[in-house]
Amino acid sequence: MVNILKMLDEVMERSYSPYSNCKVACVLVFSDRLVCGTNVENASYGSTICAERSAIVGAISNGADMSTLSAIYIKSNKEQFFTPCGACLQVISEFASADVDVVVLNKNNEHRDFKFADLMPNKFDKDKLN
Repeated sequence: MVNILKMLDEVMERSYSPYSNCKVACVLVFSDRLVCGTNVENASYGSTICAERSAIVGAISNGADMSTLSAIYIKSNKEQFFTPCGACLQVISEFASADVDVVVLNKNNEHRDFKFADLMPNKFDKDKLN
């Protein structure tokens, strides 16, 4: 976990968050790699990209086998614990199984641990479209 903490801190410094000053980093853990992402704000808040979606897009763009996703680490520069927003949960649900670990850390590296199903127990997925 030490490498993941270091990676979270490094990528959080790359956050583009001039409006909220809320820096968020995400590391996705796969069987063969770690992929990181950070939040990128926009003056039009609806165009902001969260760290979790940034990491997922990066993972897919770089050829990660999304079926091997085993854990998601999210850290902010705040005292509070930031779980993924609704949009991020929906995007994550496209790739995460119910038992994927989601570890949320605050600026002091205190953490809260969840399973993905704890955060999104009734996901909307392709099975609902059939």
